[in-house]
Amino acid sequence: MESNNASQPLPATRCVIILNAALAAGKAANAAAVLALTAGQRHPALVGASLADAAGCRFPGLISVGISVLSASAASLCRFAAQAAPNLVDCVVFPRDGQGTTDYRQLLDAVAVGHFENMEMSGIALIGDKKLLRSMTAGLSLWS
Repeated sequence: MESNNASQPLPATRCVIILNAALAAGKAANAAAVLALTAGQRHPALVGASLADAAGCRFPGLISVGISVLSASAASLCRFAAQAAPNLVDCVVFPRDGQGTTDYRQLLDAVAVGHFENMEMSGIALIGDKKLLRSMTAGLSLWS
């Protein structure tokens, strides 16, 4: 399920990562990293200017709008993802099957035989209008 055309992501002013509240710390860190990497690839405009120290050492830019990392129940993650497309929000999903294999082909196969509504998610990333994302996620707490 894609919330919009994969080659033309919508303009983004905010990125929110919502993790499955039941994940252990290591799995949550992994899910957040996977989601952030994909969100950054889909929305390169979120990355700010390169950093430079006083000696002129340069480093790649960081996300310029920040990323809230929130938590929700497994059931809520699919509901949030389903709300994305009608609200013109880009959504990156990370099915829990992705943390059970290092073989991407196995992940593709596992996802292909299931239905989105029944997939357990490790997390999702929502990218879109700041005001809309704040209203969509208002009742969630920071992941801890």
